[in-house]
Amino acid sequence: MQSSVTPFPQRGAVRSLGVSKVPTYIRSLAAGLMWSLQVREGLGLVPLLGHGDEQSNQRAIETWLMTHYDEAQLGDLDKPLDILSKALKRHIEEYNDNLEVCTC
Repeated sequence: MQSSVTPFPQRGAVRSLGVSKVPTYIRSLAAGLMWSLQVREGLGLVPLLGHGDEQSNQRAIETWLMTHYDEAQLGDLDKPLDILSKALKRHIEEYNDNLEVCTC
């Protein structure tokens, strides 16, 4: 009988598979942003916020956070969910406004 066990990738192999490690505080902020902005599960935000290879809206928000803010900036925010919700909403609205201008 053959074993069908797939070995778990060794240390350092995660990056080679194209999966980057996201800090816990970024994951938590992204989950909070999804909740506060009532973002549904899916892939709709991937082309807007991510690099195009994210596997979910939450992962796209994580990419957006890591692209636009560093750890010090996020740590200095008094009410991070309020401030980041407004910034993310503004980013999405600007993207939509640009789409409307470009569609002739």
